Amino acid sequence: MKKTLLALFSLLLLTMTTPARADLYTFENGVRPDNLTGGKITNTRGYADYGFGDYFVWSNGEAITLTLTDLNPAATLNLEFDLAIIDSWDGSNRRWGTDMMNVAMNDELIFQETFSQFNPDEQSYAENPFVSGQNLYRNGHWQDSAYHISLTDLRPQGDSMTLRWFANGSGWQGIRHSRDESFAIDNIQVNPVPEPATMLLFGTGLAGLATLRRKRQEA
Repeated sequence: MKKTLLALFSLLLLTMTTPARADLYTFENGVRPDNLTGGKITNTRGYADYGFGDYFVWSNGEAITLTLTDLNPAATLNLEFDLAIIDSWDGSNRRWGTDMMNVAMNDELIFQETFSQFNPDEQSYAENPFVSGQNLYRNGHWQDSAYHISLTDLRPQGDSMTLRWFANGSGWQGIRHSRDESFAIDNIQVNPVPEPATMLLFGTGLAGLATLRRKRQEA
């Protein structure tokens, strides 16, 4: 019985110690990972009080791209990141919009929302921002806002994945004006969703331990 109990305990340890995430990307001391391209590493200034580090990746026009390789082709992934919406984004305003933030996985859109710093009714993203109503990144009278974004159940269906963050829209001014309507990201985290087989093994191990415990108490 002791050998059986030890075997089940080892199985539990194996399933419980399976890595919970593929990687965690931050920008400590302004150092950029090799697989992250685009944008500019710059100081977060006031954003550090809202979950961002000392540095984030800022862009006023070009896309920010993260490439992951050596993935399990059958894997399902969750993506989380912090997003700063900077300066005079106008959402779906008829005169000044449309201003949209996008995330694409292997050229397929997985996130597209309008953001407005002025009128909540012109913003399609419903989550409340960390902060709004003050300019945290650059001096000026535009308000900024910051969000934590979670995208779940992503299936790259291959052993590599390219994630691309970019803004666009008929009214988005980031490309034309370097001091207006930009965005930044930080704390990018990609987590594999536990496979059903792993969860089944975990549950079987727990059930086995419970059965052995009951038999031992009855003996």
